[in-house]
Amino acid sequence: MAPTRTKPDTTPGATKNAPQRARTIAAPQQIVAAQAIAGAIVVLVWGLVNPAEMSSALLGVLVVLLPNCWLALQFRTTQPAGREVGQALAKFGLTVLLIFAVFVVSAPSAPGFFSTLVVCSLTPLLAPLFLLPARLAVVPRLPTQNAPRPQRHQEQVSS
Repeated sequence: MAPTRTKPDTTPGATKNAPQRARTIAAPQQIVAAQAIAGAIVVLVWGLVNPAEMSSALLGVLVVLLPNCWLALQFRTTQPAGREVGQALAKFGLTVLLIFAVFVVSAPSAPGFFSTLVVCSLTPLLAPLFLLPARLAVVPRLPTQNAPRPQRHQEQVSS
């Protein structure tokens, strides 16, 4: 049998024996995913409690998710602050426009629509606790005055 060749890792800073890094999802996409999950849970709860409210709850999810998906796709790690402010204002305007359109076109019932809208809107406040637990668990320790100091190894000279 001929020896098999593995494809070399071409990522910047990679060494020959370095393991391949897993591809991670950026934080904005994680937050949108958390909003979608929270919205799906609220829609299912409304479906169990009152099936007539389910369509209103689904509209509440869409009003929050569509602008946030757009903003998450616009995300760049480095961009000017003016551009970020402009994108945030555009997202806010799109959200207001969608709320207006939903009430003009379909007139949803208030409890299902607004409860889902509030839950999905507040999800980004709690998402980091569930999506990044490893980063939040690491607390840097500062040396204190009473802590024992590491001893230096001194060479003993034998005479």
